[in-house]
Amino acid sequence: MNTPRRLETTRCKGQEYFIDDRLQEYRPIDKPFISIPFNSEKGIEISEADMLMRLNDHTTKYEVRCTKCGKLLFEGTMMEIRGMIIYCTECTVKRKDPSGD
Repeated sequence: MNTPRRLETTRCKGQEYFIDDRLQEYRPIDKPFISIPFNSEKGIEISEADMLMRLNDHTTKYEVRCTKCGKLLFEGTMMEIRGMIIYCTECTVKRKDPSGD
């Protein structure tokens, strides 16, 4: 049984697009009724931008530093940083639990 799923997205020149592999087309998120076939000139341009973006996610190194003390909190690729919650243990204020625990 097939269940609904959210389509992946990509970005090209500031515009975000849905990637519909089943129909072999891109669709602008803000105008999803417009279809851009993968093999069209614009589709190829979007594909190339997507491949470059995915390559950069795996190779470009990023640094995350605390905005208060400047401590280096993380260094790695975008793929490594996705889903992480990063905070400075030096500058984070501990709050008292209102329940008294």
